[in-house]
Amino acid sequence: MRTHKRRFVRVVGFVLLGCVFFASGFIFTQTNVTRGATTTYLLANYDLDKMVERSDLIIGGEILSISDPFWDENNSSIIRREATVNVNEVFDSSDEVSDTIKILLTGGVIGNYVHDVEPSVDLNVGDDMILFLRKSSDGEHYVILNSTQGALCASPIAYS
Repeated sequence: MRTHKRRFVRVVGFVLLGCVFFASGFIFTQTNVTRGATTTYLLANYDLDKMVERSDLIIGGEILSISDPFWDENNSSIIRREATVNVNEVFDSSDEVSDTIKILLTGGVIGNYVHDVEPSVDLNVGDDMILFLRKSSDGEHYVILNSTQGALCASPIAYS
């Protein structure tokens, strides 16, 4: 797989330009509800250059599967899911990228416990996505950069 940074910036630039123009005055709020507790975080609204700069990997790919929710091994108050992504195109990466990667998603329901994250990325099996990713602390997974801003639907049907 080859890196196609220039073409990526042109293709995604138009999509993000509209998003940045529309949301330029907004700051995203992320709320975590875990075991009845609520925490709110403010997320910066990055422009395209900042998204590219802060990403360890930028890909185009298809969501192959999403696991059932499970408790995070390092923090027992966080519920996670794991998404497997088929990498169709690598737009930017300093490392060799395999054909499939694993992404950690935050949020889910286990029994009576709810971990709700807003805004959150609503991934579905079969979705074609452009993903801005950072390596997770475990070194085996990636996480989506800056919540919903780091996941763009690449399906032409979504824009019609």
